[in-house]
Amino acid sequence: MLAVLSRLTGHEMEKAIANSTSRVMHQSETIHGTCKIWMPYHRLCIRCDNVSPQIAVTALNAVFCGIAAERELMQLFRPKHLEKPLENIDPEANEIVCSYSEVDLDQIMSLLLRRRAQVKVELAETEVQLTKDYRNMQWRYLLLPTSTRSLEREKKASSKFAELQSISLAIDVCLNLPRGLVPVRVETHDIVYVPMAVVQLKQKDELTRYLLFDLATGKEDSALTKLCGTVPLFKSKLERALQP
Repeated sequence: MLAVLSRLTGHEMEKAIANSTSRVMHQSETIHGTCKIWMPYHRLCIRCDNVSPQIAVTALNAVFCGIAAERELMQLFRPKHLEKPLENIDPEANEIVCSYSEVDLDQIMSLLLRRRAQVKVELAETEVQLTKDYRNMQWRYLLLPTSTRSLEREKKASSKFAELQSISLAIDVCLNLPRGLVPVRVETHDIVYVPMAVVQLKQKDELTRYLLFDLATGKEDSALTKLCGTVPLFKSKLERALQP
């Protein structure tokens, strides 16, 4: 299978996991077990429409993408993994290759692309309104003090503009889009695997939560850990994926 490999030694992996776990564990929790897994990602080649068509390449988690809402979906992209060399490997007998379900990648991409286009329209409209309000406030300030109502309206519009900019930037980062390119569709896709460690924590006799560590970077994947800890559907999906 095609995989991103960790450059850490076994000892370095164990040390990184132990250090991270000790920082986030609650006093009442104990480590029930740790396993190494191979997490599947869809490697997506996205055609972009401009003067000279180009391809953007990104990676989307294959285990969770089919159950994710929009904001959750944007936490499942890992384009930086594809900056590392990929190698064909055979997993060890004690390593788990996570299972995943087939999904409609075109539908997922259409959702993001529609949202991106909508945000771009709303950004342009909000920017026009902000400019208009600011000019009106300047003229009124020459004659009268700026009203509280005008200030509140301007603050609300500025907050909306900042939120829309954040969403637009997040989508572009997820899709790994070079500046100025407009994504059109998924051209090709395949599966690559990323090495991870899953730490199971228990409180008394009850399994409480999972900590997920990205062994390609040597750091906790805080986004996946949080999703699997706060969204029951993600936790159950992880547990099914961990089945041998």
